Amino acid sequence: MIRKQYIVAFYTISSFQVFKTISLPMELQLILMNNGSLTQNFNSITGKQIKIQVIKQKSKNNKEITRKVWIKENLRKLAFAESYWQKKTLIEQI
Repeated sequence: MIRKQYIVAFYTISSFQVFKTISLPMELQLILMNNGSLTQNFNSITGKQIKIQVIKQKSKNNKEITRKVWIKENLRKLAFAESYWQKKTLIEQI
């Protein structure tokens, strides 16, 4: 039985384009390489309840929602985050 063979073309990467992640702490690697929730990442890293302090939230042209928040663990600010959502997408998720 002959199976199809697929050839995947690779391109060369010069050495200055390669970044080593080994020197980064595991927690920072998790945050930088994860496409999930930053809030959940902080919860996993700290093992504590993470709170969101909304600084500003507004609706633009009734189509887009912009929100600026502090991600906090108790009184300690861990990160500032700014999010943009299409209102239509939010309604579909609910």
